[in-house]
Amino acid sequence: MRDVILGWLLKLALIGLSLGGVELLVRLARLVPPLESQYAGNVADSPISFGKRPFSTLTGRAASGEFTFTYHHNSRGFRDDEHETTKPPGVFRIVALGDSFTYGVGAAFEETYLARLERLLNDRPTAQRRVEIIKLGLPRHFPTLEEGVLEHYGWSFEPDLVLVTVLPNDVIDTALGVDAMLVSESGFLLSRYGQRFGRAGEWMYLHSHLARVFMVHATALLLSYTADLHPQDIYRDQGAHESDWRQLEADLAHMQESTRQHGAGFVVVSIPQRSPWQDFHEYPDRRLATWSIEHGALFIATLPTLRAAEPSAQLYWPKDGHCTPAGYAVIARTVFAELTAHQLVP
Repeated sequence: MRDVILGWLLKLALIGLSLGGVELLVRLARLVPPLESQYAGNVADSPISFGKRPFSTLTGRAASGEFTFTYHHNSRGFRDDEHETTKPPGVFRIVALGDSFTYGVGAAFEETYLARLERLLNDRPTAQRRVEIIKLGLPRHFPTLEEGVLEHYGWSFEPDLVLVTVLPNDVIDTALGVDAMLVSESGFLLSRYGQRFGRAGEWMYLHSHLARVFMVHATALLLSYTADLHPQDIYRDQGAHESDWRQLEADLAHMQESTRQHGAGFVVVSIPQRSPWQDFHEYPDRRLATWSIEHGALFIATLPTLRAAEPSAQLYWPKDGHCTPAGYAVIARTVFAELTAHQLVP
């Protein structure tokens, strides 16, 4: 019996050493990127599904290695300064909603397009009122969740204008649904497929590169078999994502109707995913422009100005996919030009 026990212990030790060796090789070969710590620090928030931990700060380097980051969050868990809930006299307020591009991944706070836009509006010689932009963008959010942000947080700031930013990947997030991501105990977002590994799986994902390789491929395989996703169909009428487009438009309509009831203006901004851009990438702009005309909203397309500026500047991080500070600057100038041309900001 003793020999049997010793034999099993020896086998377990060999297995452990083998796994440890493979783990070391995986780390040395860098077969899996480091954890995306810039997407950590989340807390469950039932009205908006999830958000950032209030008063938290995230620092580090992007998993792509292309930039370092420091993201400070205010008392409500948004990457913004503190704002009085009651609007001060002589202030024109804009509530801005969106995903990680509106949050400003890939840039310092003062380099995000909303911070730049706020400065541009306040630096106008003809400005009649001080402009405050309430920056409520959150990574992995999309219009369904942004509607909750507007209702739960946005209206308390008494905005004069609501600005919603839309990207093509919002259609995919709409297809996956509001339960696609949940907050783990560690503050990371877990997909519905990653949740199947349980707490032990989460611990392994955080601490073992070997386990992370396996789990990343396993969840990708589950997603390919269970989710009916066709990214190219985002860019055509009556494609596989037509129902998701209609849901996104319905979410915009709900926000626009709520905005009308509150006596505020409504603006839709379209930002493309990174280039190279072809003619079919203009489809979201055409569709959102049509929707905006039908609903009496201003539509702002940033693709034309980004396309014109691209030969002279790097506008997107090649690996990470978010805008560089230069890209956010182009977006800010584009939105500024349209808001002032249509005299939406006094």
